[in-house]
Amino acid sequence: MAGRIKSRKARRRAIARKRMTDGAAQTAIGPLAAPVFGRASRVVLNSGEHVAVRYAVMEADALITSHRGLLYERDPRYPSSAQPRDYKAEKTLQLAVQVRAQRLDPWQVLTDSVLPVDGPPIVRRDGVVLSGNGRTQSMRLAMREGLYGEVRSAIFERAGWFGFDGEAAKAFREPVLVRMTEKDVTDDGLLARYGVEMNRDPGQGMSAIEQSVGLARLMDAHTVARLASIAAETPDGCTAREFMKRQAGRIARVLVESGLIDQCKQSECFAETGDLTETAKDIVENVLAGIAVSDIDVLRKASLSTQDRLSRAGVEFLRIKSAGPTWDVSRFNLEAVRLKTEAENNSAILRGMRPRKGESNSLVEKLLHPERFYGAQSRFAGEAWKAHPASEALAMALELAPREYVALLSSFATRCESNESLFRNVHPAEVFSATIGRYRNGRGVLQWYIPLEAEDWS
Repeated sequence: MAGRIKSRKARRRAIARKRMTDGAAQTAIGPLAAPVFGRASRVVLNSGEHVAVRYAVMEADALITSHRGLLYERDPRYPSSAQPRDYKAEKTLQLAVQVRAQRLDPWQVLTDSVLPVDGPPIVRRDGVVLSGNGRTQSMRLAMREGLYGEVRSAIFERAGWFGFDGEAAKAFREPVLVRMTEKDVTDDGLLARYGVEMNRDPGQGMSAIEQSVGLARLMDAHTVARLASIAAETPDGCTAREFMKRQAGRIARVLVESGLIDQCKQSECFAETGDLTETAKDIVENVLAGIAVSDIDVLRKASLSTQDRLSRAGVEFLRIKSAGPTWDVSRFNLEAVRLKTEAENNSAILRGMRPRKGESNSLVEKLLHPERFYGAQSRFAGEAWKAHPASEALAMALELAPREYVALLSSFATRCESNESLFRNVHPAEVFSATIGRYRNGRGVLQWYIPLEAEDWS
């Protein structure tokens, strides 16, 4: 008898393990039972905003987390703008999920806290988890390991407190108590803001890269315009640090009013003199880097030297962005960072290639045009990478010294800001060709000339 019981348990564990291991394989939501609703409540964000929610019990498989399974693969159904964290890349986040699952306490996930970082997960009507992705993944892992029984029992015991029908909730195979938003949240801007506001947990802060992309998503057109107007009054070519030193007070007001800095953390970010602290400066630099490159995976893979240049030139990308979508180079810059990273990853091979003409030592040029160099490995000869000419120029610019890189971006940004007056009839492709597309070094030697046609810009 004991052997049969053990065998049944082993089969159940095997089935659960198969469900959990494949992060890409998702359970369909269709036939699952509808949520059992409880009483109304609210969530209070650090900004002071109140979000109306209602307690509900749902089937665990009906919840859509940003990452799923033991491999922490991204769920394609999850709106990427709502999650600045990357569980697949961050081992500390994975460890937190695993430790919490082993010590899962009902009081951790069944409290009636109004804070988003405590208590039941906050979900959308379709099951998308807006806050509590880590808690939800821990509960799933606890279910797989047979450690969820105490929480399951506590859900039914506290039915009266949360206002739902306990008997009806027993219909769920793996019940989870959630806080469901009363209003559906589908706007990308609002999802991005909640993705940051609802995950500001001091005990589990975002990495610098996650902060870069997450906070940059909070930069609506109005905030960009305000910061750009401040940047316009700063001398051309100023780095992000110089920009902050010259305009500390005005930048501080924008940061607080736009929600980029929590009101409760102002003492950490602003000195008594009104200057920005190192914490605030790091936030600004991270935001500016996120404006330059909005893809967290691309930014994460970039070298520290590339990330540093993007942060330093963030003010210039801000000025370019404020000029309007016609002048936006973000799509080209994204590819440029990928190219620079690929060139650095193959630097051992590329450095051995000598120019057939001139004196170029650009790794990016060697990657894209091996035919121009002696000693091209078969890996590159005839199989050169293909890139948009604007991306090629921006990637080669990333090889310049930091101040030269900032100055080159500044020359284009200045022309962008003038597009409504002096350069009204000049196409962005022509301006790009004359600035970033053409570069001479300090000795006046032409390093590259990559002209663009109008059709290249679209």
